Amino acid sequence: MYIDYVKNVYGTNGDDGIIEKIFEDVGIDSGIVCEFGAWDGLYICVTRNLWENRAPNFQGVLIEYDQQKFNGMVENTRGLDVDLFNCGVARDAKDPNSIDNILDRCKYEITPDNFALMVIDIDSHDYFVLESMEKYMPKVINIEVSSGYAPDQYLATDDRGCSLRSVMELGEKKGYKLICHAGNAFLLRNDLVDRLPDWDFSIENLWQSPDKLLEIERRLENG
Repeated sequence: MYIDYVKNVYGTNGDDGIIEKIFEDVGIDSGIVCEFGAWDGLYICVTRNLWENRAPNFQGVLIEYDQQKFNGMVENTRGLDVDLFNCGVARDAKDPNSIDNILDRCKYEITPDNFALMVIDIDSHDYFVLESMEKYMPKVINIEVSSGYAPDQYLATDDRGCSLRSVMELGEKKGYKLICHAGNAFLLRNDLVDRLPDWDFSIENLWQSPDKLLEIERRLENG
């Protein structure tokens, strides 16, 4: 399972290693990677391993609301192929700062063929941001979930986050399959699912308990 490939480079929860393995399995070796809640482009920036260490194959689109973090991002990305946005992400699809409208302003032409990865980690209405996305379909989505809720629990709120089940069901509506839970959830676009290994991708098998996630975190910290 992809949880067995956890590794941190710049990200947390072992996301860097999971992304590398998913990309290897489904044949993603280039494209645009977008991160909502990218901090300063260095600290816990999940996509940096791609647009820095695998440049020029990958280009980054980084969105950060906090002005101080954004200023750091400008410094930490000098000379690298990225597009930076200093704004929040709205949950209303008609808002100028909806996920679709921000990507419309990107300097890159984003298509289903080159949109490799989208990371949503804004510590609030992550579920509703994904729900509002109508125009774009990245190949892989990495979205923050509230991991304390069991796989049979449905939760989608602004103040308590969203459960793994709610993200799985939303992904299914949008044409995605849940393929990993490692603190964040990973969704794969349905046209790529037939490239996956023959594993059990049921939510019951994918869900990691808080104790298990803490064990993984400690293992990563200890190298």
